Amino acid sequence: MKSSFLLFSLILFLSCKTSKTEVEHLKENEITLFYDTGEVKNIGVIDAFYKEYNNFRVGFWKEFYKNGKLKSEGNYKLDTYKQCCVSGFCDGYYSYKYGEWKYYHENGQLAIEGNFVNGKESGVITEYHENGDLKATKTYNDGAVDVASIKEFEPKKPIVK
Repeated sequence: MKSSFLLFSLILFLSCKTSKTEVEHLKENEITLFYDTGEVKNIGVIDAFYKEYNNFRVGFWKEFYKNGKLKSEGNYKLDTYKQCCVSGFCDGYYSYKYGEWKYYHENGQLAIEGNFVNGKESGVITEYHENGDLKATKTYNDGAVDVASIKEFEPKKPIVK
């Protein structure tokens, strides 16, 4: 009896593979999140259908510094996947960054811009000094930087803090 249960468990485990599927029930609600001190922290869209489980970010989001200046902006996407659970197959959900993202220094100058694919950096990511001068370019593939592609630049203007 015990060996047949182990054999069944082994077969179930080996035949069970995670697979990505499309999200079908997407409903969106725009929300604003605040710092404890009352300043706006984030403005974006969550998926209301899965809200009871987790506030999954979807669509365009903005994050702000406490001083009110923009910290980052970009898009999130929601996907689901089938995975093996104790009772058989079950759905798992996750949201991730995709498309163009921009990050800003606290003084409002652009700090980093680049693209994300499936939540990972992809292609050329460009970094800027706090004065707006080009700081570096790096090429990413599936979230990993190609070290040979890194180019760093000195600021042309003095950086004032």
